[in-house]
Amino acid sequence: MWFIKVIVEGCSLIISVPLAHKLKKVEKLDRFDIGAKSSIFSLESKYSAQTNAYIEK
Repeated sequence: MWFIKVIVEGCSLIISVPLAHKLKKVEKLDRFDIGAKSSIFSLESKYSAQTNAYIEK
């Protein structure tokens, strides 16, 4: 049973990673939260445009 779960997870990962990359490129969001100021107590996050890989500089 675990073998089937591993195979399904591997196939899902192959599909979800490129899909997430395309979605982030369309939304112009960064791949990593480098320099992001966020808190678990607040829904607001502040991102720096200089560290965003999808915005042309």
